Amino acid sequence: MADKSGAYKRDTNYIQTRITRDGEDGYPVGAHRYRLAAARACPWANRALIARRLYGLDDVISVAMAGPTHDERSWTFDLDPGGVDPVLGIHFLRDAYNKRFPNSERGITVPAIVDERTGEVVTNDFVQIKERYYIVHTDVNPAGIVPKGPALDGWLTPHGRDHLEANTWGDGGTPPPPPLKAEVVDPANTPLHVEGR
Repeated sequence: MADKSGAYKRDTNYIQTRITRDGEDGYPVGAHRYRLAAARACPWANRALIARRLYGLDDVISVAMAGPTHDERSWTFDLDPGGVDPVLGIHFLRDAYNKRFPNSERGITVPAIVDERTGEVVTNDFVQIKERYYIVHTDVNPAGIVPKGPALDGWLTPHGRDHLEANTWGDGGTPPPPPLKAEVVDPANTPLHVEGR
């Protein structure tokens, strides 16, 4: 999306729907129910892909990888055979947006979570996507990988989300990454420590 000068401006009118344990917004936690639409060309989508991997959700949330470019209509799945995502059956990501919000003027952004059962976009709020991974992770992660640590806990608990509500970062809404210090335990109960930003 471009502003009047032609410069890129990300549409920050995000879909605020949440994936929750009780399905309050109509989208309950469930393995193999959601698909992450992403593109390697998008830094926000790359963060969502990294978080998905760190939480061990590769076998729980599938990925629809869009091509590296898009036009004014939408991101496209032109990397897939026939230019169609094999799970969602769509060429344009906008089709998932329009299925839920017909004729919406909303920007078509990645990352986005799409419900595989309905083909509708659930959310494109990339900050909340990463946060929702934690809930999905703790309920359905088959690998038994458990993130731990006060820095990670503070980022994901309601008391640590004040910075998410303010959304006042200078680059269009991207929060600084949390100081990630997680202890990850694999199924064989062998500790592996992950430290860094």
